[in-house]
Amino acid sequence: MKVSSAVSSTGVNTNTDATASWATASFSVAVYAYSVFSLVSWWFFLVPNDFLPDAVAIVKLYSMDTATTVPSIWTASLQNMAAMCAFGFTHSIFARKSIKKWMALPMSVERSFFCLQGAFFLQLIQMTWVEASDAANVWDLTNFPQMTTVALTLFWMGSAVLLSATFALDHFHLFGVSQGFGLDLNGMLGLTPPKSESGLATRWHYRIVAHPIMTGALKNLWATPIMTPCRLVLAMFLTSYIVGAVTRLEEPSIRQDLGGAYDEYLKKTPRFFPAVPYMVEVSVQTSGLKEE
Repeated sequence: MKVSSAVSSTGVNTNTDATASWATASFSVAVYAYSVFSLVSWWFFLVPNDFLPDAVAIVKLYSMDTATTVPSIWTASLQNMAAMCAFGFTHSIFARKSIKKWMALPMSVERSFFCLQGAFFLQLIQMTWVEASDAANVWDLTNFPQMTTVALTLFWMGSAVLLSATFALDHFHLFGVSQGFGLDLNGMLGLTPPKSESGLATRWHYRIVAHPIMTGALKNLWATPIMTPCRLVLAMFLTSYIVGAVTRLEEPSIRQDLGGAYDEYLKKTPRFFPAVPYMVEVSVQTSGLKEE
């Protein structure tokens, strides 16, 4: 993951254009709040109510274990897949440089727009989720307290890794708030990553894995005490999407910007998990998705 912000000696983000105003600042804060809400809601959505404090279980908006049921696993899977595909398609499309160039949004709102659509489609998965009434659970650890504890610990560790990894980069730039204000908020808080000649961020999590945000997301998908067939479809689909998007879209795009420095980094750093080597080399040329 590359460092995408540049900061002048006055603390102003030089990658943020002059259109930043109170309107864009207000918009970025509103989108940031909604994005955080959507992410937290997603975490609680994935955890069955029985494994949450009653106060949390009562107030959370959406839940897998209390979702509407339909008679067929195929019907449930198709409905859930529609929402998942909408999330994956829009998330990938709006991240492309060519699409950003075509949309020509001001830099002060471009990232906030991306976060807004991502949060909305993540919420859409939760709002439209259904379970199949005719399918038995793939696994259920409720009768094994120790294994349940392990699963939940891994889940919340994944959530912590995902969130903290955003600060290993530039949290407020990643969510579009710095651009909306036209300020380097991370720098003002003393959180700016150390600069390197290559432009790579290699502190904290990024010394261990190349994509720690995705590491956290993958843990969230698979670490669960109860795996229903529909959740298994979700985990398999989003795992495939994450791996595919990283190898075929994100990494080739970063290679275009950083060149050989990124290849050298990936040779030493596993993609998602410390014990799993990088294994697959994917170049811009072989991806077939070269950005303009």
